[in-house]
Amino acid sequence: MIHGVYKVWCLRCHHSFIDIDAETNASAQSTPAKRCPKCGSRLIVRIPKTK
Repeated sequence: MIHGVYKVWCLRCHHSFIDIDAETNASAQSTPAKRCPKCGSRLIVRIPKTK
């Protein structure tokens, strides 16, 4: 199940991309934190995307 769509911004390389917050195998546990697809850093900022 998808909880939300986020615009994500990397603090290291300043790359921005779209990410989703979803559940794993229909459990209450959310998926682990994502990495930047460009540099692999975990230093990211998630901003809720508005319409």
